[in-house]
Amino acid sequence: MLFDNSLNDKRVRIDIRTEDGYEEGCKGGARIYETILEFSGVVFLRSKFFVEVEDQLARLMPLLLLLCSNLFMVYAWYGHLKDLRGRPLLIVIVASWCVAFFEYCFQVPANRLGSQFFSLPQLKVIQEIIAMAVFAGFCAFYMKQKLTLDYLWATLCLAGAAFFLFRKIPGA
Repeated sequence: MLFDNSLNDKRVRIDIRTEDGYEEGCKGGARIYETILEFSGVVFLRSKFFVEVEDQLARLMPLLLLLCSNLFMVYAWYGHLKDLRGRPLLIVIVASWCVAFFEYCFQVPANRLGSQFFSLPQLKVIQEIIAMAVFAGFCAFYMKQKLTLDYLWATLCLAGAAFFLFRKIPGA
C-alpha cells in the first residue's frame, strides 16, 4: 500500500493507492481520525490528536521563522550603530547586506509557509508585531536604551490592527 501526500486547498490530503485502483482519502488533515503512514516498509498509525498537533505546529512554523528573520533584520539595520560606528560607510553597507542575506533565508520561507494559513495583510501585521517585539528587546538589551510609554502605545495600535485583520465577521 502506497501513500501520496499532496497539498490540496492549503490542507494535507492523503490518497491511498491499492492494488485494485486508486482511492481518494480524507481532504481535511485535522479531521482525520486515523492516518496510516508507511516509512521504509514500516506502517505507523497516528491518532487524530497527533494530526491536529501537527496542524498547529505547521501554523507556528512561519511565526518562528519570522522571529529568526527579525533577529537578523534588526541587527542588519541597527547593529552597525554600535558595532561598526567608526568604519567607512561602504564597509557598513556590505556588512549589513551580508547579515540581511540570513534574514531573507528565514523570511522568504516564513512567508511562503505562512501564506498557506494567513492572508497577506495578516502576515504583514504578524511580521510587524514580531518586529516590534524583537526591536524592543534589541533596544533594551543590546543597545541599552530605555523604552518609553510611547512604545507601549505603538504596540497597542499594532494589537488593534491584528484584531481587525483576524476577527471573524458573521455573514461576511
